[in-house]
Amino acid sequence: MKNIIQLIIINLSLFFICVGCSSISAPLEFAPPPSIVEKAIALTLQSSYNNLGDQLKTKPATFELSKIDVKRIESRIIYNLSVYHLEGIYNIKLKLNNNKTKTIKNEFQLDIERRKQGETWRLLKEYKEDGEDKYFAYQIN
Repeated sequence: MKNIIQLIIINLSLFFICVGCSSISAPLEFAPPPSIVEKAIALTLQSSYNNLGDQLKTKPATFELSKIDVKRIESRIIYNLSVYHLEGIYNIKLKLNNNKTKTIKNEFQLDIERRKQGETWRLLKEYKEDGEDKYFAYQIN
């Protein structure tokens, strides 16, 4: 009888340790809709092209996104908020300053944070500070 009680206590202890150490993730049902993914990609590209245009002292190219295909979604909790890491591919049609157009297939990786009841979304950009992961958050409109 004593052995059975010890065995039950050990098993329960192991169960609670395993459950307590498991990672918490955001529910995939609440992942960002396609319109938010497209806006997040556009925000990332616009920022890059504006910076490049400033450095080259030229007007940045205009672009159009199409065929956005999310290949992988991972959910995470960062700072007690639901975050979705998305990876995939998309086509970008660039209209260059010389009026030529060029279509390119490109890959993306995004971290998108879900705010109150999915009404607001933010694009997260990770950076390191003193060896710690930190994030810049950009509102997706």
